[in-house]
Amino acid sequence: MSFEEDGLKTMPQPTDSDTPASAKAISPPLFPVSGKLSDWENDPLACFEGWLAMNGMSLESAKVYRFMWGKFARWMHDHDLGFARIRSSHIEQFLDDAGLTKQHRYRYVRLIERIYQHLALENPSLGNPGSQAARQRIGEGTNAPTAYLEETKRDAVIQWIGRDLSGETYDRKDAAWKEKRDLAIAAVMLGGGVKVGEARGLSVSCISSDSASIDILVENGPGHTTCLLPFASGVLKQWLEQRARMRFPGNWLFVAGADGRQMDTATLYRRVQRVMERAGVDLDSREGPQTLRNSFVAMLFAQDVPDAVVGDYLGLREAASVDRLRSRLADARNSV
Repeated sequence: MSFEEDGLKTMPQPTDSDTPASAKAISPPLFPVSGKLSDWENDPLACFEGWLAMNGMSLESAKVYRFMWGKFARWMHDHDLGFARIRSSHIEQFLDDAGLTKQHRYRYVRLIERIYQHLALENPSLGNPGSQAARQRIGEGTNAPTAYLEETKRDAVIQWIGRDLSGETYDRKDAAWKEKRDLAIAAVMLGGGVKVGEARGLSVSCISSDSASIDILVENGPGHTTCLLPFASGVLKQWLEQRARMRFPGNWLFVAGADGRQMDTATLYRRVQRVMERAGVDLDSREGPQTLRNSFVAMLFAQDVPDAVVGDYLGLREAASVDRLRSRLADARNSV
């Protein structure tokens, strides 16, 4: 069955006013058609272009697939994941992060499955996480419960990130301020539902004067404002005070070094996992920053915060997305 038969071409498509309406198929390959894992690891977008051309996609369909694959490839890069490390649980996490509808979840699973089928021609031992995701019905939203912290683990993380650091000793000169930075990153995720990519893009000017809310700006899309729960607000204030004392250049909230440069996403992701591990949370392949965001949602639901407000805090535009989160968190509680 082709992608055309799967109905993928009916997905919302990025506009391209320069594309001739009369064109019926993409041009002959401008990129090499490769099945080598190393080529796909080094440049997944260029390899995908070659794969598109090899399959003779129409221009209309190619735009859709290119948009989809670009989104997944960026997510892989942001989470420091290569093709050999991807599992069906990662695909599930990607779909959850993207807040996709059931229809679009299925189509992403099918696309990833086809790419791995292509890679299997030269890498027979690679496995196909897309096929595993299809068997587990991840595209239908009936997969394993959403990962979130149980109350005892959540409280342990809150206690850890809010602890008194005055008596701490460090081997490296920059370790003390980086510790406060990392704790603040974890705080805005657990106490404000901030995603990894959102945390990376925050500037000091995004924080309200009382550190009780954060304006999250999204490139090429509407932003939103989230609240910060009191424990998170306190931890963030400590980091802002530390940052002011250090006089980092620029305006990035979470800096990578003394030069004030922006943190890269993979490092940010790992630092948050380190905070969770040091707080006593045993992480599996699904747990990390998204687990903290899910735990923030669970706390809001426990406080009977209206779904519309929860959606606003998370930047979700569809009520169905909040309904889906509520249902999956309930499933997670019932599975314990």
